[in-house]
Amino acid sequence: MPKYSREEFPVNSIVYKKVCPYCTQSFWANKPRAIYCSDKCRVYANKAKREADMPKISAGTSPDVEGRKGMEPMLIGSGRDLRLVYFNPYREQRKQLDPDDTFGEKHLSGEHPRALEEVIDFHTLRIQEYEHYYKSLKDLYLADRNADKTKLTDRERYFLQEEQSKVDMQIVSIRKRIRHIREKSQDPDYIPW
Repeated sequence: MPKYSREEFPVNSIVYKKVCPYCTQSFWANKPRAIYCSDKCRVYANKAKREADMPKISAGTSPDVEGRKGMEPMLIGSGRDLRLVYFNPYREQRKQLDPDDTFGEKHLSGEHPRALEEVIDFHTLRIQEYEHYYKSLKDLYLADRNADKTKLTDRERYFLQEEQSKVDMQIVSIRKRIRHIREKSQDPDYIPW
């Protein structure tokens, strides 16, 4: 607990008058290396310092950043609003093939039916997109691990691990779907998707 008065210490003890850099409160400490007046100020000051070291991108410029080729992957946001910003060439290819994300709906409804090979190529492109995303997550995680000082917070590391497991499940699901499409392709009534 912080002590704000000299009288709280024994008369003959050596004490140091300090000012907390976080809350600017004057306090007395019995150790010369004391910096903050309380544990609460120490925790909040270190949290603010970590957040200041994180790369910041304003919300208005983030879509432009995603379009740049050769950009290093980086995490933006904080807390539960984290997301990875990076360039994915496979996403660009998929967007050219399916600009309004209705490839499957139009195919299944019969509005724009696709050949079996087109459906398999579309799913293969989705796998490549997820694999590229996984590689970007892994590169960011390895860069943090190999750095001299830690750049990522625990929450960011947890986010990367969560995303890697989600991507793994998506890739396995799409591969099962492709295998199922190939097995059922001999049935004339089967609509592949």
